[in-house]
Amino acid sequence: MDQGNIDTILDVAARLFAEHGYDGVGIREIARACNTPPPSIYYHFKSKQELYLEASAKKYEEAFERVGHVVAQHKDATSKIEALAGALFDLFLDDRVLFLLMQRDIADAAVLRSRSIMKSQYEQYLILIEKSLEAAIGKPVDRRVAFAIASLALGYWELTTITHGVTQAEG
Repeated sequence: MDQGNIDTILDVAARLFAEHGYDGVGIREIARACNTPPPSIYYHFKSKQELYLEASAKKYEEAFERVGHVVAQHKDATSKIEALAGALFDLFLDDRVLFLLMQRDIADAAVLRSRSIMKSQYEQYLILIEKSLEAAIGKPVDRRVAFAIASLALGYWELTTITHGVTQAEG
């Protein structure tokens, strides 16, 4: 199986995990959606959890690269901060799978009172925000500021999807 097929499996798995949750989808459903036999998936991924972690990590890494690239194109502090806010907003509007994966992971961690499965990806997300802000203003940024911006971006996107759903129903 070539890297393209592995990427397809990761993308399909991410979408299905986002839509149905970790417990709501199995390897057979993922294999069926990929039009491949389940043993092909197990050849590359030892378990469903490994597949979940790799599929989620791929989504996060793509997001970090996208936001980082947008911010890096700007030179002055104001433009960098505006680019960061816009890139985060666009990211969540454009990538529902990423947003749902993040929401499910946060909700599962809260319900189970356990650590988030994707803790390292959230840490990267906060570091990306911190570094972008530091580059924009030329001095270190308190971690709480990065956390607040990350939370606002997620919350604003959720509000937008709710509002959009309401306006869609009215129209």
